[in-house]
Amino acid sequence: MISISFHKRISAATALKIEEFCRTQDNIGLHQVLAFTDAMEPQKTIEYCIAENGINEITGFCIIHTKFPIAFIQDGPIISNDEILLEMVSAIQKYYRNKFFAFTTIQFPYSNTTLPKVSNNKSLSKQFDLPTWSTIIVELKDSENLLKVFSKGHHSAIKKAEKSGIIISNDFTNQTIKEFSNLFDETYRTRHLKTLWENTETYFVKLSEFIHSKNGFFIGAYLDNKLVAGGLFLQVGNTVHYKYGTSNHELRSIPLMHTVIYNAMLQAKNLGFTQFDLGGINIDAAEGSQVHAINTFKKGFGGNITTSPDRIYLTNNRITLAIVLLLLKLKKLIRK
Repeated sequence: MISISFHKRISAATALKIEEFCRTQDNIGLHQVLAFTDAMEPQKTIEYCIAENGINEITGFCIIHTKFPIAFIQDGPIISNDEILLEMVSAIQKYYRNKFFAFTTIQFPYSNTTLPKVSNNKSLSKQFDLPTWSTIIVELKDSENLLKVFSKGHHSAIKKAEKSGIIISNDFTNQTIKEFSNLFDETYRTRHLKTLWENTETYFVKLSEFIHSKNGFFIGAYLDNKLVAGGLFLQVGNTVHYKYGTSNHELRSIPLMHTVIYNAMLQAKNLGFTQFDLGGINIDAAEGSQVHAINTFKKGFGGNITTSPDRIYLTNNRITLAIVLLLLKLKKLIRK
């Protein structure tokens, strides 16, 4: 018999049980790793769903990020067998129905092959347009063979960066965090983008705690003793994930991020990891857009595109959902 419970907080003992369970699973996404919980969705509230068998062994686990009236699940639930998945999804839908949430959206892990048959409200995908997660996975090899899977342009770009006098370092001191945060904010300002957090330096200080706990690493590119590019990389299982990167926009003649990511792959290989996740791509990006340019950049490192199953939308509370849809219609009318 399976019991399913929901928690706003978990004890250290429960966290240890969850981590032991997750170590038995392959390819767990960053959104389902306890160590990174607060960092993945800084503006959302966190809840935990745990499935246990009759002898209190964990058989399923899920981190849920919520922002009323919507519950978001990315890369979950993590399960020991397919039967538990349907039970967990049903329990999640009921739980948020009772809390008057409009709907729950679930992006199942790409490692899932058998998906539960649930009532998927496909019309919501048109209203909210949340993308299905895709990424590029590169199999890590030694430096010579790794370069062989890169495009000719990327191969040349890395050589160009090396000849320009770029120095690579993985030190992540308080001063480096400050410099990296300033670079990141400047990139977002020039691209007219908004961060998911209020203060970039405070957020990266929090991420640095994971890195100093050996859950990741930083790669910085320096020119004349000044940080001109850098990337944050997080470690899960046998995979290193590219999470954040930025470079000095005034040095566009030097392919900075090419050499940052290349050196991150070498570092991951030296640490014993076998896969490198390039941090997601949007396969539906319009040609000529910023996102399409980022896709092209990432594809130049070779690897294979992996796409998660289609995102599903579970109707929770129909009254709340009707109110949300009405407000969306009113918002569109006002804009006109």
